[in-house]
Amino acid sequence: MRYIEKLLQDIETTREQMYRAYKNDPTSPDMLALSRTLDELLNEFNRYLR
Repeated sequence: MRYIEKLLQDIETTREQMYRAYKNDPTSPDMLALSRTLDELLNEFNRYLR
């Protein structure tokens, strides 16, 4: 699997996890951790595009 495909897959997986965590408890520590992880992945994706 190419790097960009793996990165996009990780972004989508993290988004899904974050959505499920939000539905369970929007103020949980898991939400913050997933949000940070998603931010890092999206930043990495943006760096890759440059």
